[in-house]
Amino acid sequence: RPSCFFRWELYRFSGAFDSATNVTSPPPSPPSSVTNQTNTTKKDKRISGGIVAAIVIVIVVAIILIALGIIIFKRRKQNKANTLQTESVKFDLKTIEVATSNFAESNKLGEGGFGDVYKGVLPDGTEVAVKRLSKTSGQGETE
Repeated sequence: RPSCFFRWELYRFSGAFDSATNVTSPPPSPPSSVTNQTNTTKKDKRISGGIVAAIVIVIVVAIILIALGIIIFKRRKQNKANTLQTESVKFDLKTIEVATSNFAESNKLGEGGFGDVYKGVLPDGTEVAVKRLSKTSGQGETE
């Protein structure tokens, strides 16, 4: 940037004015750099304060996101642990007939593609749903 400041010195820095009389002038008053400096420092403080605030906000948001991620991860892990791994349980026909009251119509829940579905209660009190394959279904042959 071009500068508009004049240079004042107590010694001669150019030989062009040798014939001029030597008049001492009072030292120039300092340019209004004091006001500029205070304005500049205020601006710098505002800018640096804004930068600090932005950094703090980013860090806080990052910490919150990391905490939420950890909580979600733990919940998923806990839900997987709580999910029961069940296998197909085999019962003999006599146990199933006792549980469903010999496939009573009052225990019938509905009908599926391969047969009727009945509600039953095992001797230990566990409620079960039992599908009784229909005679016309070929599904039972593969099982």
